[in-house]
Amino acid sequence: MAGTAGAVWVSDAASGQLLRLDPTTGKVVAKTPLDPTPCAITVAYGSLWIVTQSTVLDRVDPRTGRVVATVRVGSVSYQAVATPGAIWVSNRSDRTLSRVDPRTNRVTATVATPDIQPGGMAYAEGALWIGDDTDGGHDILRMNPTTHAMTRFAAGQRPAYLAATADAVFVSDVRAGTVTKLDARTGHILATARAGDSPVNLAVRSGARPEVWVPDDTGGHVVRLDAATGKATEVIDVSGKGPAVVAAIRGDIWVTMFTAGEVWRIRPAAR
Repeated sequence: MAGTAGAVWVSDAASGQLLRLDPTTGKVVAKTPLDPTPCAITVAYGSLWIVTQSTVLDRVDPRTGRVVATVRVGSVSYQAVATPGAIWVSNRSDRTLSRVDPRTNRVTATVATPDIQPGGMAYAEGALWIGDDTDGGHDILRMNPTTHAMTRFAAGQRPAYLAATADAVFVSDVRAGTVTKLDARTGHILATARAGDSPVNLAVRSGARPEVWVPDDTGGHVVRLDAATGKATEVIDVSGKGPAVVAAIRGDIWVTMFTAGEVWRIRPAAR
């Protein structure tokens, strides 16, 4: 899920489509066929980049809703992240990252991630941070996007999904049921907060007091964290809905409810 001017975009894995929602009414106003099993959506370089789990990255023009390029990447890709001059894609089954040049829509580098099944990623302090979607995994990687040099940091149990503020990286520790806050310069752990039974695709809501919102997919909650302290400030019960992905769009929090086949819009209370 992602937002652009006048639109909220949602990928539907089952039907292989990109849905365009009117952010005011919440109604689906357009559908775009994609390659099979579309997953995460990234807004960058004037386009929507939709990772699919069929070895293809689809590039969509948000003005027309049409696919303008398809890029062959790796197997069972999960997420795309923008860095200066590039789009990086995590390929879980290949245990690699693909670097895509947005000017040519071509892969210019394939980087192995030893002992890591790359899942979620984030860009902070000039580095690409890569989560490990492996059962039994405990570390994440920080990679220099130019030299591809990597450093490993401990970050919980199955630290699969990441989000970043200007100076911190937040990691969903799926097995531990926590979110860990790391210093983006040093990788040191700054805080750990309970976030349900199985916290997954977290996202940052920017502003004067940034927040991190976390879906707890099996526990049936959406958890709100204070980004400064890394501590939980609110837990919203959505039992039976299967919250899977959150996105902060124009001040509101949009949540995909995987089990229910719904998208919710939450207006956070002022703090």
